[in-house]
Amino acid sequence: LCQRLTQQKFFFRERPFQPYHIYSILKNPLYYGEIKGGSLGKYLGTFEPILSKTIFLQVQEIRQSRRTAKKDTYPYLLRQKIRCPFCGRHLSSKYQWNTKKTKTLHYYHCT
Repeated sequence: LCQRLTQQKFFFRERPFQPYHIYSILKNPLYYGEIKGGSLGKYLGTFEPILSKTIFLQVQEIRQSRRTAKKDTYPYLLRQKIRCPFCGRHLSSKYQWNTKKTKTLHYYHCT
């Protein structure tokens, strides 16, 4: 697909298409016309999209079905027990390495 687009003189930001360019297009709602407007929320742009919303949603379903869940083996004791004080959702557990990569910091955050 990338070779075909390049042969037909289509470029991604003035460069020949690479597989990750296709991936970024297929996961970005901007390419079917949806714009995130900060405080304005989401709205449809006035430009002609290169993907239809139907195709975009089909691609998202395929991407979601191919996704594998990360297995977290750390026993977070408060998992599914504490909620966000602002939105009421369960807090998610996460970890992060310190800058020297000698220790991990485990914490909870709102999703």
